[in-house]
Amino acid sequence: PSTYGAELRVLDWLSHESDGGEQSYVCLVSLGDYLRLLTDDDGAYREHLFDGNVRHHEGARATVNKEIAQTLADPDAPPFWWLNNGVTIICSGASSKGKKFALDDVQIVNGLQTSRTIYEALCSADSKDPVFDRHVLVRVIETQDPKTINRVIRATNRQTPVKEESLRATDEVQLLIEDHLFSEELFYDRRRNFYRNSGKPRSKIVSVRALTQALLAVVHSKPDDARARPGDYLKNDSKYEEIFNEYSSLSIYPWAIRCQWIVDA
Repeated sequence: PSTYGAELRVLDWLSHESDGGEQSYVCLVSLGDYLRLLTDDDGAYREHLFDGNVRHHEGARATVNKEIAQTLADPDAPPFWWLNNGVTIICSGASSKGKKFALDDVQIVNGLQTSRTIYEALCSADSKDPVFDRHVLVRVIETQDPKTINRVIRATNRQTPVKEESLRATDEVQLLIEDHLFSEELFYDRRRNFYRNSGKPRSKIVSVRALTQALLAVVHSKPDDARARPGDYLKNDSKYEEIFNEYSSLSIYPWAIRCQWIVDA
């Protein structure tokens, strides 16, 4: 994930210090101030804030995004933060001065659908629209521990339906595979929909499940598991490590998927 320092203005907040000395905060943030976090000085959406997310934007037609947009458009709706689970930010450091936070290495690990819908709604709204004064709940967690970060990502994203392969998206080996396949002009859909939304050709997009099946069938000689039980190798840690581990040569991954495509053809 990219590193990025940011400023976040809040309306109100509560803080808590863990046994290890790490700080965490629960904040109420106006949508106008949250939009400033999401955009750069030119008003462009900061896509890199979501590198640590397990999936990409599901699109405006997705049911949850439609409902969020309808709530934002309804001036008579209850307070927005009453109806929304909010967003979770992981950062390596957080310091406050009054109601202004300075955050280091910011990643929004949960709440991508909410964030993107807020961005699209506010960018098309008049600057005097009262929607800017509505609020979203923001959790800020200060930690640099990779295991803790992954546990937070998994826990917060299990509250809505997410496929098992998506919950593996931030594993180090998955990042390495994505980079290697990219160098081979293949696009590994580690974060579901990312490359489709980026306009890449579908014929070159490789899903996590498809790669899992190819590895099982071609590399591990388990075509029965590849056909009927690929999900088991994404749910179970020991099975997962059989096919995705740091000791495997990265060249295996593009080779396996291309073999599978040849057989399919």
